[in-house]
Amino acid sequence: MSQIFESIADWLLTRALEDADLIETIQFLTKRLVEGGIPISRFVAGRAQLHPLIAAYDVRWDAKSGRVEITTVPRESFSLEAIRKTPFGSMDASRTQHIRANLTKPEDVAKFELFEQLRESGVTDYAAWTKEFFAESFELRQGGTYTPGMTLSVCTNRHSGFSESDIAGFESIKVPIFLCARMFTERYLARELLETYLGRNTGNRVLTGQSARGDGETIECVLFYSDMRGSSALSQQLDQDEYLATLNRYYDCAAGAVQDHGGEVLKFVGDGILAIFPIIEDQRPAPAMCTAALAAAQDAYARAARLEEPPLFGTALHVGKVVYGNVGTANRLDYTATGAAVALTCRCEATTKKLNSSIVSTKEFNTICTTNGTPLEAHEIEGFDDPIELFGWPVEN
Repeated sequence: MSQIFESIADWLLTRALEDADLIETIQFLTKRLVEGGIPISRFVAGRAQLHPLIAAYDVRWDAKSGRVEITTVPRESFSLEAIRKTPFGSMDASRTQHIRANLTKPEDVAKFELFEQLRESGVTDYAAWTKEFFAESFELRQGGTYTPGMTLSVCTNRHSGFSESDIAGFESIKVPIFLCARMFTERYLARELLETYLGRNTGNRVLTGQSARGDGETIECVLFYSDMRGSSALSQQLDQDEYLATLNRYYDCAAGAVQDHGGEVLKFVGDGILAIFPIIEDQRPAPAMCTAALAAAQDAYARAARLEEPPLFGTALHVGKVVYGNVGTANRLDYTATGAAVALTCRCEATTKKLNSSIVSTKEFNTICTTNGTPLEAHEIEGFDDPIELFGWPVEN
């Protein structure tokens, strides 16, 4: 039996060095264990995440379905109290690295709600391990602390449970399993963090090495710029939490609409949003991108109208070429869009209040879009020699 686990340990270490897909690794691992006579019926590897949106991540396999599934727990729904009532949460609180439960014994089943569910599904034996990555713990906003690490649990439906040689075998491969899971989840975390802070396309560029200062290209896109009105006054009238909540409600409306309509939010500028809808011939044609950007702008106002206290904001739309790349200093970089088209879009938004139109666009946008806006007076825009022709658009979809 030890030879099976030795072979699996070597294979797992190779998989970790290859940065192999975790779902595929667990699928092969469980298959090898079952074929090797190890009677597992359930396998779970997971970790809590230091991520602004995702609190926990786990990979689960069960013999009944034969499938591997990944689940995540959103940070906003993460409850430390609920976690403490699970085997892994209890192990973290007690600083225990291994537990075993005989689920044929009522006293063991009574320890956790999960154990009752597992017993009802036929599980007779449960074993779990944890491994911390660092000595340092982090304070959680909802109270308590968290130390980054991995967790592993295995179950069997065999009448006699796991043998001692089975448990010793799992002990011998737990570190290689943790290493595979850590390598994969670190990359997953990096990808998710980059997407959260930079956007999907920009984050992928950085992750794939297009991150040297000066890397970039000139692209054609539809530009979307929105800015919340009265934010300076609100920041003085409201306390910190109320002001941030108001700002996030506005971002949920405007930035959320951009993402749902296929755009990419590049930057939150104070209380403003800069986004682009890249134009790609035969894939993302200009008329379709203009229509999508307009739909996003109108959707943002529709979302705001459904709130008890809707935020006030203006939005400008334009089509042009931008320099899309990595700029900054040697040790502080920003991947963004720059150029005259960006400046024009942002400055056009400043006219929305004066022109009494929540959504304005340039002539370039109006010409390409599949529908047309209402002509407004030409407007002097700082930094541009000639008056800019502007068009107004209704906020209704």
